[in-house]
Amino acid sequence: MTSTVASRFTTLLAVFLISTPYGEVEADPSKDLLQKITSPCSEVRFLKGIRADLQQRLDNSYQQLNDLIDDAALLKLAAATYRTTKQAAQYQALEALALARLAEHKEGLKGRRKAWQNAIQVIDTRMGHLTLLAVTDLLSTTPPSGTATSAAESSYLTEGSAGACTVSIPASPPKADTCPDAPDEAILDGAAQHLDTYKTLTLVHDDQLKRPELKIKAIAKGNVAGDPSTRKNAHICGTFVNPGSVTSAVGVHTVTPTQPDHKTDATVKFTTTTSTDDCAQLSSNDTKNLLQTTDKVAAAICHGARQKPTAGKKVTTTTLAALTTDPNMQQIAIALQPDKYPPNKEVEDKKQAVKSLLGDSDTTVSELFLKTVRANPVSYKIAGTDTSEPLRSLASGSKVGQAAATLYTKYAKQGAICSPATAETGKAALKCSEKTKKDECHEPCEWKGTEKDGKCETKGGEE
Repeated sequence: MTSTVASRFTTLLAVFLISTPYGEVEADPSKDLLQKITSPCSEVRFLKGIRADLQQRLDNSYQQLNDLIDDAALLKLAAATYRTTKQAAQYQALEALALARLAEHKEGLKGRRKAWQNAIQVIDTRMGHLTLLAVTDLLSTTPPSGTATSAAESSYLTEGSAGACTVSIPASPPKADTCPDAPDEAILDGAAQHLDTYKTLTLVHDDQLKRPELKIKAIAKGNVAGDPSTRKNAHICGTFVNPGSVTSAVGVHTVTPTQPDHKTDATVKFTTTTSTDDCAQLSSNDTKNLLQTTDKVAAAICHGARQKPTAGKKVTTTTLAALTTDPNMQQIAIALQPDKYPPNKEVEDKKQAVKSLLGDSDTTVSELFLKTVRANPVSYKIAGTDTSEPLRSLASGSKVGQAAATLYTKYAKQGAICSPATAETGKAALKCSEKTKKDECHEPCEWKGTEKDGKCETKGGEE
């Protein structure tokens, strides 16, 4: 019984492995997808799917940048409305963290944006060539039309030489259905799903993008007279063949365009080697070339795919518990509580520094600090102009600067900023001269003398 169950399990496992792309050892899960790229049209579908993904990454990153800017502006305005309580330090901390996250996202976007834009540019150029290739149908022979005419008379027509003729070749007319929809190729639209697994790509071979050439085997055969002034060579050109005449013309029937090889390149490297995730090198000039060959296309896409968009999370949507583990928030909280954490001492429990300033809960910053503030209208007047808008609206508009300046001025009149320790105890902060320990003597104070016999004084000599 046990052996039967084990046998069935083994069979089912084998079927599962065979039926999924991941079942093959070191298999590329996009293998079936890439096998469907067999023509210019199918490669265009493939590239469109990847381009859409890269463009989405670029758009999302810019949207995140805008969100972080609005977030920082909102906290800036909120901080301007609190000047004399512990909330002042709390809002200053949140505002500082918002600026830190904005700076990090902006710095990271520089490199990612360049890689995405380069890849999109290369893809656009490649798709333009592929589309033109499909529309003009250069792979099929275009029959010439018209009658062969004599070439210009010159001294090259000597006695006993072959004649010369010219013939016009019409342009290929566009095909009615260049790239008709194909149900079996619809999967190519999802090409971007496998960007992390590609090692090689299947792309239309570069030979298909070469310009067609005309091969003229023998326009005419026969001898012409040595005196061009009396015997013209026009009679040896034409659209007929007369075997009985030494001046018979073979004419336009021997004029055919060469056909580029109709094949795909199934070994275009996506990475430097199939055993590494490092992309092939791509110089700055590769994105400017008119003809984007398969290796350059693969390298550009690889560099773009390796750039992952980061989640620039807004401070207002972050929970207080999450803020306790944020390195930037920890440093900011320590800096804003000099009475608890002197600048000249290391802090062992940095999480506690955040907790003592902001608290520790699963509540978001928005719910705890902005629930009422962001919706309440803010009214102020500048140079005779009245403004009354919610804080959220002001933060995302052009008035954020003047609103912040007005709020700072308004609330600054209520008193100087209190330290967090003062707000918590309700007592005035100690003057420098009242501090008897060196550990307590920090900005704006300084310790003078030895640790045992010294004293704490205000920098500059004023209390």
